[in-house]
Amino acid sequence: MMLTVGESSDPYLPRPYWVRRVSKLWVNLFVGVNGIGSRWLATRRPGDRLDFFGPLGLRLELPPRTRRLLLSGDHSGLNCLLALADNALASGVEVSLVLQEVDDTSARLAPPDVEILSALDADALAWADALYAVGDHSLVQSARTALRSAGSRIPAFGVPHAPLACGVGACYGCVVETRNGARLSCVDGPAFPLVDLT
Repeated sequence: MMLTVGESSDPYLPRPYWVRRVSKLWVNLFVGVNGIGSRWLATRRPGDRLDFFGPLGLRLELPPRTRRLLLSGDHSGLNCLLALADNALASGVEVSLVLQEVDDTSARLAPPDVEILSALDADALAWADALYAVGDHSLVQSARTALRSAGSRIPAFGVPHAPLACGVGACYGCVVETRNGARLSCVDGPAFPLVDLT
């Protein structure tokens, strides 16, 4: 979702945030404080008004007949990874999570039924029957390389970080290059088949 942060025009554009959980009355986000917008957001209290729009793009779906989901990513994609884990667990799917730069906070935020792994390796890929890799271009490409090296043919999706400025496809700021040409993360994504990403 795109969330307006601040009470003036600084920062001018809304910021993208992954939604962890949602109900009719609330939205749950995990916010890492790393800039002016997230610093402002971290000072909000229950009952404060927030302006946002979304969701953006297409829904992240589990491939049919998924029984064991492998997630890989870093702190910047933690909300996305945890939302995928929550949805998979609710459907009876086993989940393992490979986190780059694992720390105690990230491990505590993961549901208790999620196994935290240290590496996206052949053993992890042999266990899984679906994969989502969430992170910067190099992390997503590393997942693609690991998949190829392991000879794995499981359904695999990359959710590459792309700068989201408008959230509606008008600015072309979130272009993701694929074998089928340029795609917009906020409209066509955020997930793309890993084999299609260049």
